[in-house]
Order: sequence, then structure tokens, then C-alpha cells
Amino acid sequence: MDITRILPEECLCLIISLTSPVDACGSAMVSHALRSVADCDAVWEKFLPSDYKSIISGSSSSSLLSPGKRRIYIFISVSIPFSLKMSFQLKKESGKKCYMLGARALSIIWGDTPSTWKSLPESRFSEVVELKLVWWLEVKGMIDITILSYNTNYAAYLVFKLRNKRTIEFRHRAVGLHMSAESPHGKCGVCR
Repeated sequence: MDITRILPEECLCLIISLTSPVDACGSAMVSHALRSVADCDAVWEKFLPSDYKSIISGSSSSSLLSPGKRRIYIFISVSIPFSLKMSFQLKKESGKKCYMLGARALSIIWGDTPSTWKSLPESRFSEVVELKLVWWLEVKGMIDITILSYNTNYAAYLVFKLRNKRTIEFRHRAVGLHMSAESPHGKCGVCR
């Protein structure tokens, strides 16, 4: 029995939109009849975050609001820079939001050690900081909590690259994380 002939297109759209982006793409590849349904805007609208228009309009790529929803989903699944300090990415598999703060958006405190701002081709941001000699490290950053989703668990990651093999001892250090909210400004601080 071919359900694509029995069920109306609106029902098929609803069924596919209750799955995941990966499943929607898979159903389009498996069934020729489901391809047009899996590509329709009604399906991909469900996978986009409710505030996708404000996310795109805050980026340098605000002209993308007009094409199809699937194309918008794919576009924001790649890193969208907001500035030199922050970028946004939608996780392709899950559709979860990911905000990234660049080194210029962070307060990076270490002893009296010299540092250099430089460019790395593999970085999402145009500049990273290279720490020459680190005895201790403290990193603080802030993100506006109004851009985060309500009633959602978030994770914080510190992404770094070790320059040479002599820094191998750094991997065995304990790392602590503290999060706090500053209610007067509606900000959430991430430190250490």
C-alpha cells in the first residue's frame, strides 16, 4: 500500500515534520513521491528555531530570508558570523542552537605573559589569541540570555589548540566552570 497516494499532502508534511531533519532528507531520497513533500516549506519551518528570522537579520547574511525554508536551515547549519566576537550555528542533526564566542569577546586573564593575536585558517573567527607562556588561565565571557531558548539545557565548551608537544602537561589540569546571571542587564556570565 502506497501511503503517498492515500494521504493528502498536508498529512504527509505533518508526518515528516514530526521526525528530524535527517529523517526528512532520508525520506526524500528513499521515495520519489515523498521528495516534494519532504522539501516543502511547511516541513522545514518546523525544524527551524522560532526566532530564525531575528538570527539571520542579526547576521551579515540577512538577505537570505526569502528563499525556501530548507535552504535557510542548511545555511544556518553552517556558522553564521554576527561580528568578530560571536557566531551562530544550528546543529544539522538535532536542530539545536549553538552560539560561539570568539576570543575577542572573552576576557582571557593569565599572569604577566605576552600574547599575540593571529589568524588561524581552521578557526571560525578571524582572530585567535596565542598564549606564549601560561601558568594559570582564567577565561570570562558573557552572552545575552534573551537569545537563548527558554527551559533548555545548555553546555559550555572551551575550544583551544595546543601549539606543540611541550604543552602536553596542560591536558591534565582540572577545569572548573561557573555560570551566573546578572539580572540588571539580563546577561549570563560564564567564567573559568
